[in-house]
Amino acid sequence: MVKCFRSYIFCYFIILGGGNGMHLYE
Repeated sequence: MVKCFRSYIFCYFIILGGGNGMHLYE
């Protein structure tokens, strides 16, 4: 889904956000 290997921090937020954190990855 997301490139967790690139930024595990952002991936962590995405997991916590349940998908709403997607905009944070941008």
